[in-house]
Amino acid sequence: IRFFDGSEARATLVGRDPASDLAIIKVDKTGLPTVSLGQDNMLKVGQWVMAFGSPLSPDLSNTVTTGIVSALGRYSSEGGGDQPRLGDYIQTDAAVNPGNSGGPLINLRGELVGLNNAIYTRTGGFQGISFAIPVDVIRNVMNQLLENGTVRRAMLGVTIGPVSANLAAADNIPRGAAQVGSVNDGSAGERAGIRPGDVILSVDGRALRDYRELTQRILNKRPGDTVTLEVLRDGSRRTLSARLDERDMGGARAEAASSGKDGGTATEKPSAADQPGAFEEGLGFAYRNVAALSAQQRETFGLPASVRTGVVVTDLSATSSAFRDAGLTPGSLITSVNGQAVGNVADFERIYRALPAGQSFRVQVANYRDGQVFQTRTALTKPR
Repeated sequence: IRFFDGSEARATLVGRDPASDLAIIKVDKTGLPTVSLGQDNMLKVGQWVMAFGSPLSPDLSNTVTTGIVSALGRYSSEGGGDQPRLGDYIQTDAAVNPGNSGGPLINLRGELVGLNNAIYTRTGGFQGISFAIPVDVIRNVMNQLLENGTVRRAMLGVTIGPVSANLAAADNIPRGAAQVGSVNDGSAGERAGIRPGDVILSVDGRALRDYRELTQRILNKRPGDTVTLEVLRDGSRRTLSARLDERDMGGARAEAASSGKDGGTATEKPSAADQPGAFEEGLGFAYRNVAALSAQQRETFGLPASVRTGVVVTDLSATSSAFRDAGLTPGSLITSVNGQAVGNVADFERIYRALPAGQSFRVQVANYRDGQVFQTRTALTKPR
């Protein structure tokens, strides 16, 4: 370690946590200055902050840049597979470049509020968008590494996705809420009474700003912790308590689900008997009886042979509200409309025709991916 006065000392590794990109090192030296940790959830957009580090070269060590908090709760789009992606980054416009990583982000009271971690750039250099790991993540990882030498993370055991724009407007749901697509058997979520289709509004009294924030909130808990969830179900709010399980960070599925992912692309149009043109024109998608699908079509849409009832979306206009605002994708299986079961095309059309023009209606949708089913609710509007 090279210190501000130019002196050096050898450090030893206490522990590291690749998932958060944080580590703790120990140095045998006394009389070192310390920095205080800021309080969780005290940062505000527009607040001034300072970034310390060594941008681009050790010759530029102890460089200080200033900026403001540009946004909170930013999430990385990098990564993939089943490895949970830790996010909830602080975005700033303080000048940060390669070499700044690991340097502190400090508020004007001299408190550490984050650690500089990444930049968003198309040139390889600073373009006004920097990211820092927030202090609540730092505090959680630090305490666990000091206590146990490793970090244990909690799991709720549900898959989630965003609330569609149509459903948010129809049911007055905040856009940051998380819609539950499935609940793992025997999980903390199942024990707490969470059901597919539930909408999680808040965790421990703090409203979600982004559905992906639920994953971060749970990851920052320890196995055995109890969380209080505010859930919206069938138009009524209820409070559930969940005692969290332990997540296998090597291969567990994250709370952030695939219900918001793009579906496959259908290549075969439905027959005229299954899909009247008026419905396709009005709603923006074509559909047909799921029982009438061929084995090849089922493979295209990821639908198992055991699924015999419902209406499957076979083709979808990218300019339609059903795609943009309702979140439907080719392969989405409509199972009910306004609480009435849809077994086939005739059921769907009978219920649809009875609706007044211009009325919004709730649709229960199942999406099958990777052998799992994700149950979601959304809303459509009958054209005037």
